[in-house]
Amino acid sequence: MRVDDFDADVLTLVRRLRSAGVQFVVLEDEDDGLTVVPGPARRNVERAARLLERSGARLSGPGPKLDFGEIGRGRPGRWPLDVGGVALDLMVVGLDDGRWTTYFDEAVPFEIEAGLKVLAVPDRPIISVRRADAREAMPELALTQRERDDLRRRRRRETLRSERRAARRASIRRLAGRR
Repeated sequence: MRVDDFDADVLTLVRRLRSAGVQFVVLEDEDDGLTVVPGPARRNVERAARLLERSGARLSGPGPKLDFGEIGRGRPGRWPLDVGGVALDLMVVGLDDGRWTTYFDEAVPFEIEAGLKVLAVPDRPIISVRRADAREAMPELALTQRERDDLRRRRRRETLRSERRAARRASIRRLAGRR
């Protein structure tokens, strides 16, 4: 959901989050739901969980009963919720994840109404699309913020694997050198 598309129910939820002292960013996308990422500080996530519990939030679709304590503990996860008719996608990230910093740095403040501002991360292409000319084989592709985050995670995993392999090889060489 884009900030420009907020209706009265979404505005009410945003006001409640603000009045509860929850620091958060909104991730704009083309979905009908609101994607909110609270700051990773445990106290902040606990405030969000208490507010959602008081607001009667429940999981969207079939599934187990929602455990607000699990959300309040700040464990990374994603919860598709229904809060008073608002489809809310709550995304909790860990302190060591680094995504919160990225989201916060890229967020743009939007004044929705007088006295109510929201930090929103626009869902715009990170790499611009341009046409290939005769010297290029392929045009650059447009990546959304989420695709870019997925790509970074994959690269981190690959780097970790290669570092582990190098450490194993080094330890085998050391062991072979001792014999």
